[in-house]
Amino acid sequence: MQIKSDSKRTDLSYVKFDYSGKNSAAPELNADYHELDNEGWTIRTVAVYKDGRYGFATATEEKNAIFPEASIYPLSELDLKHNPLYEITKNDFEEQWNLAQQYIKSNL
Repeated sequence: MQIKSDSKRTDLSYVKFDYSGKNSAAPELNADYHELDNEGWTIRTVAVYKDGRYGFATATEEKNAIFPEASIYPLSELDLKHNPLYEITKNDFEEQWNLAQQYIKSNL
């Protein structure tokens, strides 16, 4: 996976886990978006649920989502067959982050 950089922080990458398949490890989720450091540790995450709910989490705050406590690397240990992983742009991540923030503000 190619690592992207950001003007404020370097070596960040952005990924999306697709949980829409019928053999998904997280059947209640539609997708999970992550902002990652260069070692695969999540900085921020967004959960998009199949019922239309959103959640987000950071190391210090969890709202309708759980902050992962492990690196996503090595990728060989992940079930990418049933939960595909896609590299996304920073803008794609920020769009989902903002939707989650708005959802939480309006609904919780």
